[in-house]
Amino acid sequence: ILKFDYKINFYSTNSMGHFSVWFLPLITSITGILFYYEISHFLSNKVGYVRIFDIIGRNTFIIMQIHLLFVNIPNFYIYHKISHGSLSYPDFDVAGFINGAWVRYDPDARLIGFICGVLGSIFICYIIEYFRSKKQTT
Repeated sequence: ILKFDYKINFYSTNSMGHFSVWFLPLITSITGILFYYEISHFLSNKVGYVRIFDIIGRNTFIIMQIHLLFVNIPNFYIYHKISHGSLSYPDFDVAGFINGAWVRYDPDARLIGFICGVLGSIFICYIIEYFRSKKQTT
């Protein structure tokens, strides 16, 4: 904020919108990555080797690439229901969902989306690790 004179709108950085300078999303992403790197470094020193942390650490880039796919599983479900005639979700932003990855419907869908994002990403990491280990043994 001091550097950019309040040109960062923190209320919309959670959806990566309304940046006034093109490189601010990069700075926020790098800052977030470094923050979690420091947390994982701290935890690894305290806890020691834990296989899941090691797998996540080796596949962080993959997780960053695919987590929104899994986070949007509740939205895919709601969209599917609406596209098949359901009237149960009248306030779901269909256009926003089709045009972007940042639509979150309600607190329950957000929680389910978060859980799907974490578990789905870790599942993909396990699959990647499985094929890596198969490739190394051949």
